[in-house]
Amino acid sequence: MQDIIIPMKYVGKVPIDSALYKWNVYIIEASTKAQRPWTNVKNYPQYFRDAGFEDIQEFKYLWPNLWLKKGRYFKTLARYFQANFHNGLEGLTMRLFTNFLGWPREDVQSFVTAVKKDLQDPSIQTYIQVYVLFFLEADVVIDNLSDLSYMEGNRRVSADILTVPRNYEVH
Repeated sequence: MQDIIIPMKYVGKVPIDSALYKWNVYIIEASTKAQRPWTNVKNYPQYFRDAGFEDIQEFKYLWPNLWLKKGRYFKTLARYFQANFHNGLEGLTMRLFTNFLGWPREDVQSFVTAVKKDLQDPSIQTYIQVYVLFFLEADVVIDNLSDLSYMEGNRRVSADILTVPRNYEVH
């Protein structure tokens, strides 16, 4: 199982006046009013334990939005994230904002356009945390599950950690 952790995180200065920052605030408010808070991801392991699952393995990943970072892996990951998030943003936003925040449809569409513009702004460096849970039956063993890596040229690089440039402060 995989889900995103909201709010997004920022590298460098947090753009509190941006539509993207406000979207994160509003989506948490709306999902909480819908009784499906998007901040609940951290509770998933316990929910699944309570449902009877065993051998739950948790992994956290960072997916960059628009990283100007070197390396094919992160640039590819950012492109996939962009495409996925752009395609789903209006759908994710429309129902929650109209039904639980009382926004008119046209205002949501206009706001989503502003959020998409922010997602393309290289001065706003964001990443989203992705939470992945594996549920294994007691008699199933997967060797080296934590050795998730990728090849970059002739070099093997760990894919479970996104390094942040030293000159940026992560929020």
